Amino acid sequence: MNLRFRSTRTLRGWTQEQLSSRTNLLPVDISRIEAQDWLPPQEIQQRLADALGVPIEAIFDRVREMTS
Repeated sequence: MNLRFRSTRTLRGWTQEQLSSRTNLLPVDISRIEAQDWLPPQEIQQRLADALGVPIEAIFDRVREMTS
């Protein structure tokens, strides 16, 4: 993962709180992703990508697959 996630959010002029409310995540979750402390599961990656209007690959280097 790299800084594309944060830069995509900031290019839209959104705060972490605004993105969290659009994705039903906590602001601390957004912060952990941006700090590269947490790679969320694919479902959450997709939710973030949809909210930002980009494909997952545009904001995450790796897509964490769902485990069964």
